[in-house]
Amino acid sequence: MTERLYRDDPYLLEFEARVVCRREHEGRPAVVLDRTAFYAESGGQPWDTGMIEDVPVVAVLESGEDVLHVLDAPFAADRVRGRVDGERRRDHREQHHGQHLLSRAFVEVARARTVSFHLGAEHATIDLDREVTEEQARTAEILANEVIWGARPVAVRTVSRAEAVALGVTPPAEGGDAVRLVEVAGFDRQPCGGTHPRSTAEVGVVIVLGRERYKGGSRVRFRGMSCSTGSPPCSPRPRKGCPRRPPGPSRAWPRRIAAAPSCSSAPSTARRDGCWLTRGCPFIHRPPTLSLPTSGEGNAVPRAAPPSSPRSTAGGPPPI
Repeated sequence: MTERLYRDDPYLLEFEARVVCRREHEGRPAVVLDRTAFYAESGGQPWDTGMIEDVPVVAVLESGEDVLHVLDAPFAADRVRGRVDGERRRDHREQHHGQHLLSRAFVEVARARTVSFHLGAEHATIDLDREVTEEQARTAEILANEVIWGARPVAVRTVSRAEAVALGVTPPAEGGDAVRLVEVAGFDRQPCGGTHPRSTAEVGVVIVLGRERYKGGSRVRFRGMSCSTGSPPCSPRPRKGCPRRPPGPSRAWPRRIAAAPSCSSAPSTARRDGCWLTRGCPFIHRPPTLSLPTSGEGNAVPRAAPPSSPRSTAGGPPPI
């Protein structure tokens, strides 16, 4: 059984481990380690990439209780050092948590529950069990961003199946007796095995890119964008391939999201330094109807609109 280090520390990028066995996967060499910080693809979140002993890791897969690391080439060492791609891990951590918040917002606004989730390179999608209107999508977007900018703490804990049920959570059928919960203070509680940040503020902003009818419900496309500490300076005009560039032509970039206190630069600084979102920056263009908390208000997040259903912990996205 592989010890999954990312469950206790989703920020861990380097680790040492012992090779338990060597295998082959679709013609490529693969290894099982006694412990790993690499996330194995599951429930809509893609696998981590990186290096083990300077050999690229091209896929990470669940194999029963083991984690299988598929390699670009074999290596001989039995004691190894692994290094996870930090930018990919950060992006997945923030996008996945943005999905949790947006899914909860759709429950609050439209009683629409998430039945599946997919995180892609350009955007992520959530599939809802009922159709939602444009107005409901925008209201859910605003509510999710209010929680993000409220910098609410995110906690992860493992409870028994009975405790999860008592908390109003439906445990996954295949999860056994131990249920891992991801909780956002005062807003959301879901069973989940993925990587998440310590604070909602790390997501930055969630932007709904579009929606469509799908299998009797709705498929919602969205993207989270953060100005993370340590990010390289952005050019006045975003370059193709830039991880901070939203998909689509510049005329489609969002202009409706309010200024966020979690932005790494004040609007005046962003304009002076030529941040890539200057023309359509969600941290600069503030709609007149939305009141946001200051950085010191903590969890006192104003509501964009009254919910159409009581706030509960049941019925979030499917467990992963």
